[in-house]
Amino acid sequence: MNNQNPKPDASPRSGRKPKLDKAQNCIMVRFTDEEYVRFLSMFEKSGVYAKAVFIKDKVFNKEFKVVTTNSSMLEVISILTNLHAQFRAVGVNINQITKVFQTRFSEKRAEWMLQDLLRHSMELIKIHSQVLYILHKIERENLSNYPNTTLK
Repeated sequence: MNNQNPKPDASPRSGRKPKLDKAQNCIMVRFTDEEYVRFLSMFEKSGVYAKAVFIKDKVFNKEFKVVTTNSSMLEVISILTNLHAQFRAVGVNINQITKVFQTRFSEKRAEWMLQDLLRHSMELIKIHSQVLYILHKIERENLSNYPNTTLK
């Protein structure tokens, strides 16, 4: 039987080409439960696809950008934003009520009702300004905390 390859232009091996710089050395690390939880949280924040890549990069002092989202904070912002939209809707309704007061009631009764409406409107304005203040405060804190966060 002939030991030569029947197709002269075909390579003797098939499959994936071997790596030039093959990683052959393995190091094992054992963590306590507490350390492992810390390690996993750092790994998840890093966004790296493999734990080995994460460990290698940490050993060789490469930095990771960490993007975190606080779901409870997003819910608070959503609720405050909806509240802001409701305040705007109340403002539109107040304008419509004012027109109705002027057309349907006597001048004295309309003035009395408008004063009561004005008092409640002022309370709404105070609450609305507090909501806006909280939204801006949260926005400033989030911008200062997240844009260039890195693990070291």
